[in-house]
Order: sequence, then C-alpha cells, then structure tokens
Amino acid sequence: ARAADSLDRSSNAHLDAVFGHSDLDFHVSHVALNTLLAESDIVVITCSLSPETRYLINKDALAIMKSSALLINSARGPIVDNNDLADALENGKLFAAGLDVTDPEPIPPSHKLVSLPNCFILPHLGSATLETRNKMAAIALINGISGLLGLELLHSV
Repeated sequence: ARAADSLDRSSNAHLDAVFGHSDLDFHVSHVALNTLLAESDIVVITCSLSPETRYLINKDALAIMKSSALLINSARGPIVDNNDLADALENGKLFAAGLDVTDPEPIPPSHKLVSLPNCFILPHLGSATLETRNKMAAIALINGISGLLGLELLHSV
C-alpha cells in the first residue's frame, strides 16, 4: 500500500477486525472481500490459515477477479485451491499467479500449476531474509528460556 501511495495509486484491503488495523500509517480503503477481488489488479494474500480462510480463494472467488489480475499467495498454501487456480490460469480467467506456498508443500512436479507459464512457484522462501531469520532466532531463544522458566511464550499457536 505504501508503494501504491508513492505512485498515486489506490489500495484496497480486506482486513478482519480482529487484526486491529485502524491506525495504518498509509492510505488504504477497507472493502468487502468480493469488492477487493472484483476491483484489484493485484491480490496479495497474507492472512493466517484458519477454518474460515481454508480455500478462501476457490473457483467462486477466482471467477470474481479480473482476467487481467495477478494473484500472489505468500501466506499459507491451503488458502488457495490449487486445482481451481490452475483451471483459472489455464482458461485465461486470471492473468498470472505467484506462489511462495502451495498445498501440498512441496507441490508435486506432476501438478498442472507447475507446467503453466503464467504460474511462478517459489519453494517457500518468503521469510528467507536476514532480518526475518534474526527475529525468528531471537524469538526461539526467548521462547526457550521462557519455557524453562514457566513463563508465557511469545507468538504461541
């Protein structure tokens, strides 16, 4: 959204109230999911996997999207139905997809998505930055010590 602001482009977001993003420091319009899917040129999925988000992006959701749209999933594989995504890409209902995660992971080489020229699949590298790995190591260390001391763990699931 910050990058879009700098280019004088609009940004839409479908933010669940549970995340408490009312104080964002960049301009973003809060819209319903169907509105976001119908109006967006690029849809980036970053939500957590839950019973409500499993296969959130399926053939019905993909049918709402622009045929010129790009779908990026850097969240969790099962949020997107890979078979429905493959059909949409193959039939020109969606321009392209970029996946850092798949379901299953790794995706079998025989899956249709692997051979599509408009689908780019990475081997779950989204968190592979020095900054992120340093934070992960720090959290692991803090959680290890907290666990030994019987204290509450950070980011427990």
